[in-house]
Amino acid sequence: MLCRLCDNQIRDEGVAIFTNEFLKYKALKGLTLFTNQITDIGAKHIARIIEECPHFRRLALGNNRITGEGGRYLANAIQRSKAIYYVGMWGNKIGDEGAKHFAEAIRNHPNLSAVSLAANGITFSGGKSLAAALKENTVLKSLWLHDNELTDDNAADFAEVIRSSTTIHQLWFINNKMTVNGVRLLASSLQYNPSITMLCMKDNLLSAEEVKEFENETRMVF
Repeated sequence: MLCRLCDNQIRDEGVAIFTNEFLKYKALKGLTLFTNQITDIGAKHIARIIEECPHFRRLALGNNRITGEGGRYLANAIQRSKAIYYVGMWGNKIGDEGAKHFAEAIRNHPNLSAVSLAANGITFSGGKSLAAALKENTVLKSLWLHDNELTDDNAADFAEVIRSSTTIHQLWFINNKMTVNGVRLLASSLQYNPSITMLCMKDNLLSAEEVKEFENETRMVF
C-alpha cells in the first residue's frame, strides 16, 4: 500500500492519527507527504512507520518543518530499515546536525539508493560527514545536495568520493558556495570514475568565463 497526501496542511496531530492506523496492519510501502506542516513531532511518528513496516521502501517529506531533531528520528529509523531505498527530505531545516545523522544512516545501508537533502541549510561540517559516509557506502546511486552552503573544502572531500566510489552515478551541487577552484577538484576526479553520469554544478560561484573551462566535460552540467 502507498499513501500520498501532499499539500494538505497536515499537522503533527494528523500524522499521529494515520500512524496508528498504518501500524495496525504494517503493510505500508511508501509515504509521500511533501508540502505540509509536519514538524519534529510528526517526524517521530513517521520514524515508527519506517521501523515497524517491514516492506516500507519510499519516503518523501519535502517542504515541511523538520529540523535536526526530527532528522535524527528519521535517520535512525532509516538506518535500522533494510527495505527503504528512497528518501526525499528537500526543503526542510535539518542543518548540519541532521546531515550528520543521515550520514550515519547512509554509511553502511544495504539498500538505500537515492537521497535528497537539498535546501536544508547544510554547511561545511554536514557536507564533510556525508562525504565521509559515501566513502564507505556501496549502494547509493544519487545524492541531491543542491541549495545548501557547501564550499570548496567540501568539493575536495567529494572529489575523493568520486575517485573511490564504484556505485555513485549522480551528485547534485546546484546553488552552493563552490568557486572555480572547488569545481576543478571535482572535474579532475571524474577521469578516475566512468560510472559517474552527472555532476550538476549550476549556479555556484563561477563566472561565465570560468564555466567555459569545463565545456568539454560532458558529464558536468552548468
